[in-house]
Amino acid sequence: MTLLSIIIPCYNCELFIAKTINSVINQDFIDWELIVVDDGSKDNSAKIVEAFENANIKLVKKENGGVISARKKGLDYISSDSKYLHFLDSDDILLPNFYSKIFKFWQNKSNVGAVYVNHTSIDENDKVIGVANWGFRYKPTRFWFNQISETEQYTSFTSILLWCKMVEPMVVMKKEAYYTTNGWDDRFGFGRIGEGVILYGEMALKNKIGYLNECLYLYRRHSNQSSKDSSLNALSVKKTFEVWEEKAKNGVLPMQQYKMLICFYNTRLKIMQELGSLKHRLRYHPVKAFISIFNMAYLYIKSYPLIVFGTKKLEGII
Repeated sequence: MTLLSIIIPCYNCELFIAKTINSVINQDFIDWELIVVDDGSKDNSAKIVEAFENANIKLVKKENGGVISARKKGLDYISSDSKYLHFLDSDDILLPNFYSKIFKFWQNKSNVGAVYVNHTSIDENDKVIGVANWGFRYKPTRFWFNQISETEQYTSFTSILLWCKMVEPMVVMKKEAYYTTNGWDDRFGFGRIGEGVILYGEMALKNKIGYLNECLYLYRRHSNQSSKDSSLNALSVKKTFEVWEEKAKNGVLPMQQYKMLICFYNTRLKIMQELGSLKHRLRYHPVKAFISIFNMAYLYIKSYPLIVFGTKKLEGII
């Protein structure tokens, strides 16, 4: 019996894929299988995977179709008796106790559908470039919002929908929890980010989501990453909200709750972003500072539905 199925979509990752696989092999947790899905690579990625003489590692080849199609393809090859899933990126590195720490967190928490961890960023040469100041999880209140403490072990649907940065490859989930959702959304297959906001949001409506505030994952940042493109990020945020509006219309989430969350995102969180630059503007650009203050006042007035209804329309998901 295999407890954990790990799926790695791989496209032209010959520089890093061996390090990623070795970080799985070097885990202090041994009950795993690894499916590497070569998504039509044009480099030596597949040959590097084939060189690993390990019965627990499978290589699957397919035509290029994007990360979502590769993840779904990997699901066709997992053991039927596996209980957990991890969709790992092909250029990142796991610390040796990544899985053992997560499964320890899971002890006596049978109602948790997924667990995610914090991370450290590394560059193309494996050099640490920063510990993530990460985990901003927000909870709307009647007149403002609360930032959930890093010591809080659970993450709500609200925090996920508001982009708390529950990063896809840092999440291990129960297989049964994955199949309570509609799975990875094909609309995010090429050049988009935010697929986790859709999948994990759906999961959070039916399962608890655990958060382990330990840096157990080395997240590689390099020049061709889509997550570094600010215009793409903005489009992805817009796209995820469109998808969630569609889901609300289909009854996955009550429409009134969705509207309250969108109101919160477009008012209170936008005010917070304005506040971040206000001090600088007051000192160097007084006119811009005045305009900024006016905009913040206007945004707060627009948040009147939250003041009128408070959090009553969000009960059960915040």
